[in-house]
Amino acid sequence: MTESDIGYIRMRGLPWHIKIEEIQSFFTDVNLSEDNIKILKNPDGRDSGEALVKCKSRELFTQCMAYDKQYIKTRYIELIASSEVDWNRAVNHKKARVLPVPINPNSLVILMRGLPYSVSEDDCLTFFEGVPCLGVHLTKDERGRPSGQGYAEFETAEAFSKAMEFNKKNIQNRYIELFESNVDDLKSAVYSTFGGPEPANARSVHMRGLPYNTQDQDITNFFAEVRISPIRIHRKADGTEAYAEFSTPEECKTAMKRNRDFMGPRYVELRPASQEEILKKVGPPPPTVTAPPVVYDPIAYRPPPPPYPEQRARVGGYGERPQFHYPPPQPHPQPPQPQRANYSYNPYGRR
Repeated sequence: MTESDIGYIRMRGLPWHIKIEEIQSFFTDVNLSEDNIKILKNPDGRDSGEALVKCKSRELFTQCMAYDKQYIKTRYIELIASSEVDWNRAVNHKKARVLPVPINPNSLVILMRGLPYSVSEDDCLTFFEGVPCLGVHLTKDERGRPSGQGYAEFETAEAFSKAMEFNKKNIQNRYIELFESNVDDLKSAVYSTFGGPEPANARSVHMRGLPYNTQDQDITNFFAEVRISPIRIHRKADGTEAYAEFSTPEECKTAMKRNRDFMGPRYVELRPASQEEILKKVGPPPPTVTAPPVVYDPIAYRPPPPPYPEQRARVGGYGERPQFHYPPPQPHPQPPQPQRANYSYNPYGRR
């Protein structure tokens, strides 16, 4: 068997969180090993809805392609021919780098438009074929999904000019349009798709891309790496998004050092947020709830209840309303009753 006998297939439209066993079941009459299936991920670690299949022979390739437009659950799957380059890129895929925005304040910037949703920074660097590129920032839309755009930074005018010559070149099966841009547009695109421009003297950060079911303690541990702790956390119900408030703007700047650092398998995006943004998204805090005065029984003294724990205000879809737990009421002691003579019925009279 030669390299020319090997075929590659790209699967599109896969359900989220699909497993290799489900792809093997999709090709019912074809025997595919797990080593020949690669599920593709987005740069942030989420499923891209695509996978690559390696066929060891032309006959196997033809059998697999016969399943084009068949269904997995409620979704039909599109099968298109791929290449060894795509397979090697997926197998050797590395985790996304953590890039400052911008990498160099004096960079020359190119806007890349029309990128596939599953594209990675490595794919974009390969696109420029040896032209030295400082890095590529892949932006997202307001819902946190890939926007299909990226901003590539170049250090010299010569590299910038050579890179512009790749306009309309393909990545996978899509041609990419290149436009001249600048650092201001880069910063605006990165921040505006994440909730707006950076506010001045912010004391809070907006966290996005958190793993599902993230708890307050996970967020506290995340910032403990830079020796700070939030004073208040507003967490979305599913744990994927949160606002963390700090005591001072200096602590907020320190918290931003953890931008695009990893929490478990996911890297977390941070952006300074204003108090007005938090009030708009989360809502105003609930009214202060005070415990009723404790009245002690003058007959039987009861010790005071333990101090109430500090309650965090969570409102809207970001958490639960504060709940206070008061000590259970104690039974009121009864005064002693006088002893009475015990008379019982006796037909012969009293004893």
